[in-house]
Amino acid sequence: MLYYQKALTYIAEFNFLDAEKELKKAIVLDDENFWYTNLYGIVLHRVLKYEEAIKYNKKNIDQLRQSIKNLRYLAFSYNNISLVYLDLGNLKLAKLYGLKAVTIRKTILGENHLYLAESYSSLSMIYLALGDIKLAQNYALKGLTIGEKILDKNDPKLATHYNNLAMTYQYLGNLEHAKSYYLKSLIIREKILDKNHPDIADSYSNISTLYRDLRNLTLAKEYALKALTIREKTLDKNHRDLATSYNNISLVYLDLGDLKLAKKYALKALTIREKILDKNHPDLAVSYNNISLIYKYLGDLKRAKGYSLKGLIIDEKTLYDNHPSLATSYSNVSIIFYELNNCEKAKKYNEESIKIMKSKFPNGHPNLEFFYILKKEIAKKCK
Repeated sequence: MLYYQKALTYIAEFNFLDAEKELKKAIVLDDENFWYTNLYGIVLHRVLKYEEAIKYNKKNIDQLRQSIKNLRYLAFSYNNISLVYLDLGNLKLAKLYGLKAVTIRKTILGENHLYLAESYSSLSMIYLALGDIKLAQNYALKGLTIGEKILDKNDPKLATHYNNLAMTYQYLGNLEHAKSYYLKSLIIREKILDKNHPDIADSYSNISTLYRDLRNLTLAKEYALKALTIREKTLDKNHRDLATSYNNISLVYLDLGDLKLAKKYALKALTIREKILDKNHPDLAVSYNNISLIYKYLGDLKRAKGYSLKGLIIDEKTLYDNHPSLATSYSNVSIIFYELNNCEKAKKYNEESIKIMKSKFPNGHPNLEFFYILKKEIAKKCK
């Protein structure tokens, strides 16, 4: 129990490496204790030891499935492992285990339990990654409805619900609603959490992407740098979230026209991602696509084409046929072929991107506008 309590103290200080060491000692003494192995799986996830995290969660699942009395604890393990698979980019298994957790919690806890809200929140992020934005928003709203009913107005868990709902609004192009919920989340986090807490960095990072969508590049840069400062101070140099910050600030510098800094940070993000992620992880596709854009603006179309095709290969392999990110990849490749005067391929990939976006958004939606503008430009060039 002493090692477990020490681990909890370290977790409260965001010191997951020392928490891992203490939990390891606790498990040596009692490897059948669910709370030890459950927390160990969570901590392994936080220190990016994904395969070990899966191993411990699966061990818990195998033990707990043997008795109906253990259903409540089994839901913990299902929810935890779903989030590990989400980070690994294995969205099929993330969804499978996320739905298992919801089914159990709904059955044994009822419709208004905090743990059910947690599962709804997890599922909203999984469906967001899957590109099913409406279903993601549905689960985010379900989680928030429960959270607002039972949590204190300044509870960090409520901030997470606001943040997740904001992400769905942002993806749907409703930027003012997204801004409102992001700021609600940030107000709670800044009031309750340490100034270098990872959740505050997450808020800054998300708000930066929102301001970039709103074309307010001054604020986009400010918030991206705030997130980066916290993450460089608190995270391992090869942490996935640090790569996200490097990628985000790269995009801001790209929009500002500072191609040198855009390239510098994009390559930093790529270096981390190639080191820690599977070669077919969606985050790698994001990096390849962003670097392709930078090389395009630098006038190096050969490299731009190479990176855009690398990103597309991953997206075609890992994403559903109507995923918005796949549409973005097709569009990026279309732009490169347009610049290379390859009209046939430019048209082909542009049409693929429009087909996906039309399946996601109604005619006249702002998210469709760019794709149709590109179509007109291709038509002009390729008469």
